[in-house]
Amino acid sequence: MLKVGWVDYLNTVPLTAALEYNAVANPFQLVKNVPSQLNAALHQGTLDAGFVSSAEYLAHREHYELLPGFCIGACGKVLSVKFYHHKQFDFKNDPIGLTAQSFSSSTLLKVLCEKFWHVKPRFKRFEQSNQCTNFKGFLLIGDDCLKHRLLSDYVEIDLAEAWHQQTGLPFTFAVIAYRKALSEQQKTEVVQLQALLNQAYAWAKQNWDQVIQLGVKQSGLTQQKVSEYFDCLRYRLDSGQMAGLTKFAELSEEYVR
Repeated sequence: MLKVGWVDYLNTVPLTAALEYNAVANPFQLVKNVPSQLNAALHQGTLDAGFVSSAEYLAHREHYELLPGFCIGACGKVLSVKFYHHKQFDFKNDPIGLTAQSFSSSTLLKVLCEKFWHVKPRFKRFEQSNQCTNFKGFLLIGDDCLKHRLLSDYVEIDLAEAWHQQTGLPFTFAVIAYRKALSEQQKTEVVQLQALLNQAYAWAKQNWDQVIQLGVKQSGLTQQKVSEYFDCLRYRLDSGQMAGLTKFAELSEEYVR
């Protein structure tokens, strides 16, 4: 049975809802975790395939094949990947706290800082989301970001929106990859995984109200917030998302190698 990594965030609900409602049969073992843990598991071979940070895919392309068709991305605002900084934040002297859950978003922030904003700050990881307020500037992603209450003396920058403003391109946060070393039988299962995703996403688009309700149940956010968030997300790895991924590969090479 293929072990498939699945991001344990609200953003994957439109692809998992059909499975949760038993509308589509799932023959795979889904392993849910935060992006950084899925990255490590796929790289170490304890997962066969699954969602990984786009930066992880770019860093180890020699070991991975890209599953066509699906991603997690945005063209403009994404709402769940934000850089928060105090109004008195000093890029030269104040370190930026980076959530340990992230690779693509952390790398994107470094690219924006150095390539577009022309600053070179120091970065420091934090393990728990409640540690973010130890910093005058910090990055949050996923559900932690969606639930974060902005303090009055802080400003927020949506990183996907900032990327789009600078490049005119969508941003691809995560892709589905599988290990090149899989057996031929396992690669046959990868084809089945792609078919499952197509079926699940088609079901979601036809049953969007149920997808929203599942998102509300899992996240505790309001229906309006969940709906607004899902409207921001792109799941098809089309030519636009690939163009954004290619540009990111070009600009991030020094950070992911």
